[in-house]
Formats: sequence, C-alpha cells, structure tokens
Amino acid sequence: MCRPHSAARSGHTSRGSASNVPNSRLARGLAAQFAAMSRKHDPNALNAWLNAARGTKLNAFIADFERDHDAVLDALGFRWSTGQVEGHEQWLKVLKRGMYGRAKFDLLRKRVLYTV
Repeated sequence: MCRPHSAARSGHTSRGSASNVPNSRLARGLAAQFAAMSRKHDPNALNAWLNAARGTKLNAFIADFERDHDAVLDALGFRWSTGQVEGHEQWLKVLKRGMYGRAKFDLLRKRVLYTV
C-alpha cells in the first residue's frame, strides 16, 4: 500500500485509476437496477438489463445468469419465496448438530415434535 503523498505524486489512488471510475459507477447503477427488478418481480426487464450489463465489471455475474436463464426468469416472475422453508431447515440442522453424539434418532424426533 502506498503512502498518501507518494500516491498523489504517482497519480494512483486507493480507489483505482480514474479510467475505472465510470465503469464502477455503471456497475453500481446496474446492480441497483437489478435489485429494483428483483423487488418488483419484473422478468420482462431481464433481457434489456443483461444487454446493458455486458462489457462491465458484472461479466462473471452475467455469465452465471445466462447459464441459468430460465431459472432466473422463473425466480423473477414468481411472487413466492422459499425463505420460510430454508429457515426451518436451518433450525433443524442446528438442533441436530447440538445433539450430535448424545442420542439416537428417536430422541431427536421427540425433541423436534416437542418444540414444534
């Protein structure tokens, strides 16, 4: 890491070169657009967003989206979430880990049924 006075003389800053700043702003703006698209559940805007995001710092992110394009469209189009199921699964895993080595399945079953 450079000291502040040497960074000023060499033209380098801690945030990167000046040529990368517009690209970073564009990537941040595209990320904000994607977040808004996700909140609104608007699958129609996905293709336009992907076209606008090509050639930016989001290339790796876009490559994953293009590989799973149908799944992303479904996720944006449906209004339901698996969050509640994931929460219950995580709770059960924590309970199971806490009882590891202490008892067999029958006690785990009783404990799960008792707390539900």
